[in-house]
Amino acid sequence: MKIKRINALLGALAVIAGTSMTACAGSKAEQENIADAAIDAVEETTETAGATGDPTANNDLTAANDVNSGTWKKLPSGLEYQVIEEGKGAKPKADDVVSVVYTGYLPDGTIFDATANHGGEEYTSFPLNKVIPGWTEGVQLMPVGSTYRFRIPGKLAYGERGIPGVIPPNSTLIFDVKLVKIGQ
Repeated sequence: MKIKRINALLGALAVIAGTSMTACAGSKAEQENIADAAIDAVEETTETAGATGDPTANNDLTAANDVNSGTWKKLPSGLEYQVIEEGKGAKPKADDVVSVVYTGYLPDGTIFDATANHGGEEYTSFPLNKVIPGWTEGVQLMPVGSTYRFRIPGKLAYGERGIPGVIPPNSTLIFDVKLVKIGQ
């Protein structure tokens, strides 16, 4: 939470500084350039923090990736997970259709995919047995209403092929996932 507050403060300071400089600038073109720079600073601050507007987005991936933090549970397959919030609903089976809100990160914290990228829907739905094996295994652990963070090794994700231009081969992927509902 402190990261979010710091980033909000930095964004506010950038807007205040930009507004102050705009008022002191001479020409209209100079004012517009300063205002644009302030807006860019706010956007850069929120992008650096991983802010996506997604309620499950993680803003501290360095801590999240620390296997030694003691908060990761590891399954025999190599899939690791953290329980962010435990729900009270039913757990899906592999052949169920699930609805989720998610954000996917590369190990360096780069967001490569998120629910928000899929037409602005609140959540996205899919058959659980039609996604990468790490998702099929991990989401079955989640009661409806839960938010989990998964660290999925390359062999349970996109393996040697990766996704050209998006996910390098054999990449470990990190997902923040909220299970909204089971069924269509």
